[in-house]
Amino acid sequence: KGGVFYHPDLRFSMMFPSGWRVMNSKQAVAGQSSQQDAIIELTLSEGSSADQAARSFLATEGIQAGTLTSGNVHGLTARAAPFAAATENGTLRGSAMFIEYNNRVYRLLAYAHEARWSNYQSVAQRALTSFGPVNDPAILNVRPQHLSVITLDRRTTIAELARQRPSPAPVKTLALINQVEEDTALESGRIVKWVVGQQLPVTP
Repeated sequence: KGGVFYHPDLRFSMMFPSGWRVMNSKQAVAGQSSQQDAIIELTLSEGSSADQAARSFLATEGIQAGTLTSGNVHGLTARAAPFAAATENGTLRGSAMFIEYNNRVYRLLAYAHEARWSNYQSVAQRALTSFGPVNDPAILNVRPQHLSVITLDRRTTIAELARQRPSPAPVKTLALINQVEEDTALESGRIVKWVVGQQLPVTP
């Protein structure tokens, strides 16, 4: 929401750079630059501490590690180091950060091709250090949006229906998932897909 990724179940949030495409899966949440030449990814890491997880990652074959430093991020114990990795497409350069939170260790990586890393280093660092706890009940108690299937009882349009049946999704999205324009006339009896659920609040 507004460039911030919230995870109510694990009670954390992280801000991705403006304009980046964010993708969420069961294994990771990752952001890709608009030029598709840089990545920021967040996953759970093995290891009982940030220090152990960091040293294990930096000792991986093919990784050239920089100096491992200690610190904290929003009061959380953290370890961080620059790194380089050789790939078939050339050398990647980036930053690795490991953070302890709620009896878990999170691995945050930001990287790009060596020649491009200097363009992303500062925004990547801001993203990595934005990781932090979420305590706002309005976010922690949010429930997922889902699709409802409705049968129209009269002729209408997606735009008109949205005024009568508010949805957390934009009218453009509602029209897209039904493969029509916002002002396309829809006949009575037509089945329409409708997004229902809570709108995630924006914290100040």
